[in-house]
Amino acid sequence: MNKSGTRAVVIGGGIGGSLAARVLTEKFEQVFVVERDRYHPDGPYHRAGVPQDRHVHNMLLRGQHILEELFPSITAKLMAQGAIRGNLLHDVVARYSSGWIPHPNVPPSVLDGYFCSRLLLEWEVRQEVAKYDQVRFLEG
Repeated sequence: MNKSGTRAVVIGGGIGGSLAARVLTEKFEQVFVVERDRYHPDGPYHRAGVPQDRHVHNMLLRGQHILEELFPSITAKLMAQGAIRGNLLHDVVARYSSGWIPHPNVPPSVLDGYFCSRLLLEWEVRQEVAKYDQVRFLEG
């Protein structure tokens, strides 16, 4: 693969930073991810810089497709770690200031996905990105 640059730096090693690092591996010889927190090597653990990491997150269909394109089989890995398949139309009830969700005009298939903690999703994405030799996570 022809790389257009030698080094790229990503500030922040959460989900967005990790995904940016993965995409940058296609264009740069080295990708550094600078994260102020420290990661726990044994699994998904709380980080002070991510207060929402205990919240349930769901990955809708398009997000699943993007993650699978970047990391084939990540869905199976998340499911093996405890993620739960669900549909926001049939399995969740929530009320926002704009009203109840889901909105009746949303096609049900768009709302198929899986639910897991932000912590698990971020950890699994980081594990996948760390497999790229040119990516270095700089913690602390």
